[in-house]
Amino acid sequence: MPQDLFTLQKVVSELNALIIGAKIQKINMPSDYDVVFTIYNGKTNKLAVSCNAKNSRVGLTTVDKPNPLVAKNFCMLLRKHLLGARISGVNLYNNDRIIALTFENQNELFETVSYVLYAEIMNKYSNVFLTANGVILGLMRNAPQNLDSTRITLTGAKYLPPLLQNKFNAYDNDSLIKAFSLYLGGDLSKFILSSFNAFSPVTADELANRILNKGEFTVDNAVKVTNEFLALPISPVVIYNGKSYDYFAVNYPSISGERIYFDALTSAIDYAVCIEEDKSNFNSNKNALISKISAYEKKQIKSLNALEDKLRECNNADTYKLYAELITANIYRLNKGMVSANLVNYYSETGETVLITLDKNLSPNENAQKYYKKYSKLKKSRENVEARKQVILNELDYIESIKFHVNSAKTSADLNEISEELIIQNITHAKQNKQVKKKVVAPIYREYLVENFTVKVGKNNIQNDSLTFSANRTDIWLHAKNYHSAHVIIETNNMVVPDSVIKIASEITAYYSQGGGDKIPVDYTLKKYVKKPPKAKPGSVIYTNYKTAYATPNEHKELLK
Repeated sequence: MPQDLFTLQKVVSELNALIIGAKIQKINMPSDYDVVFTIYNGKTNKLAVSCNAKNSRVGLTTVDKPNPLVAKNFCMLLRKHLLGARISGVNLYNNDRIIALTFENQNELFETVSYVLYAEIMNKYSNVFLTANGVILGLMRNAPQNLDSTRITLTGAKYLPPLLQNKFNAYDNDSLIKAFSLYLGGDLSKFILSSFNAFSPVTADELANRILNKGEFTVDNAVKVTNEFLALPISPVVIYNGKSYDYFAVNYPSISGERIYFDALTSAIDYAVCIEEDKSNFNSNKNALISKISAYEKKQIKSLNALEDKLRECNNADTYKLYAELITANIYRLNKGMVSANLVNYYSETGETVLITLDKNLSPNENAQKYYKKYSKLKKSRENVEARKQVILNELDYIESIKFHVNSAKTSADLNEISEELIIQNITHAKQNKQVKKKVVAPIYREYLVENFTVKVGKNNIQNDSLTFSANRTDIWLHAKNYHSAHVIIETNNMVVPDSVIKIASEITAYYSQGGGDKIPVDYTLKKYVKKPPKAKPGSVIYTNYKTAYATPNEHKELLK
């Protein structure tokens, strides 16, 4: 994001036309680094002020973010001083990347008080300060004091801006001439970036390209092109380079990618920032969910290993039975006080002997009974251990299905549904705070239109159950054979479904499966032949009367509704 002086000049120019005179109606802080003012100036808008390291900004937003149940301290401070205030000014401060928002409000004595909110748009050093009469009333994030020994950023201290870097002012013609006179060749973009305070790396690249496209470098030409560039009218654009979205106050021809044009710069900023924030939040939530699932999986594997050890011990039960029988058969040869006996194994065809350890404090009969009891105990334990082992194996299989759906998730809403499933299954726990009662929302399946037939795809185990068992008996149900996959329903409406529709639905099923390779076996049958076993995990079913198709995985985006 080009959070440079060039872009912020355009932002401030636009905000002056949009929010001057607006009244503050509400103030919320959806996160530690974001504050949203609900403002009214003929119509209601939302003004976002953020010191998020990647997406710090001041601008209008249309996105509603959930607010914490308990307001943060800085939010309470802003509400105390700025609720009901009017915005009287938006300016760049100290010729730096600092936007100063001035508010006029009345105190309890009906005296007019002026407040200034300084938003320092400086990447990881971004911060927001509320001041009155130049004194800091509060700040959004506490900055380490060793960051700038010449600057105190504490409540009650005088607000001082960060020290300006010793660079030329791009908005001063004499400074431009002096700066470009020092250019001796080489990477012009790096020279511009190191010489001026107005440009981010991407803007420096764009300006360098514009200068060099005019022909051989000269100071006069560089100064002229720079002045023309700085004076360009706002023409907002968002460029998608295949990986991320970025906003620009004017079009940068040096950057390739898909372009989306906007009427307002704040709209372009809001669009790009929200997409990147959603992507960042999605990846963060996904990684957190995978971490929780992996921790639970490790516990299950640890339990499984313990059961395997126990099972190996139980498998020795027959040996203890043999010991008991051999002691009984040879009881006349044994005496109390013996610590071992080497007895012929009459079950062996070769007549080999077996060395049996004895308890010298027990009689031969008591030693035999001891081994019989151990045999009986281990035999019963083996049945119990095998049953517990199967439960854990089923649980690990279920965890594999959860991991598949997490990796297949496309949106934060998909992850939230999976998270709720984990809470229901007692794999994770809900946060220990007061919860607002959640509205019951109908599942949002992936839906395709295939030759006038609706094909629905579940996004997780809960949705798979809901989709499958809300379908009509005559609908066609599909699932990848021997793989974890989405449940897919073709709504037949009691009509004959062409093979071409089943083929496409099979390809979609193969795409949303754990199978790899060019051909995935996909089973399909009427929904009436699909049953859920008692006490089965979400997404687990059994089915009969099916056919199998071999499908090449294909998302078929063009058919999505």
